[in-house]
Amino acid sequence: MNVTELAQALGEELAKTEQYKAYIKAKSDYEADKELEQLIEAYNMEKLRIDIINNQGSEEDKKENSTDRLNQLYQQIMARPAMLAYGEAHENLGKLMDDVNSMILHAMNGDEGCTPDKCASCGMCNH
Repeated sequence: MNVTELAQALGEELAKTEQYKAYIKAKSDYEADKELEQLIEAYNMEKLRIDIINNQGSEEDKKENSTDRLNQLYQQIMARPAMLAYGEAHENLGKLMDDVNSMILHAMNGDEGCTPDKCASCGMCNH
């Protein structure tokens, strides 16, 4: 098997992992959440409004009100179950990918990578 075939096989195996499956489901739920989409759009518009006010260099009351509204929207976005699940799934998939990349680099360098018996010295420990 050549490198390209191994990469293809690795990708197929990664697609079978629970982390990837959870990420795909969370992403689908995130994309289907219309209220979350509206909140994110409102957040982006409010952020743009703050940027415009900041560029004009005046109207402190408007800045404060916009900042309060921006914080409120952010809290609403982050409280949505779809957003929480998506963030967690994205983080878990990222960790898996980091672990796989670390294993590949260790194999390329001819060492065995992080193992529990040399945990304190490897510097990339996930144990």
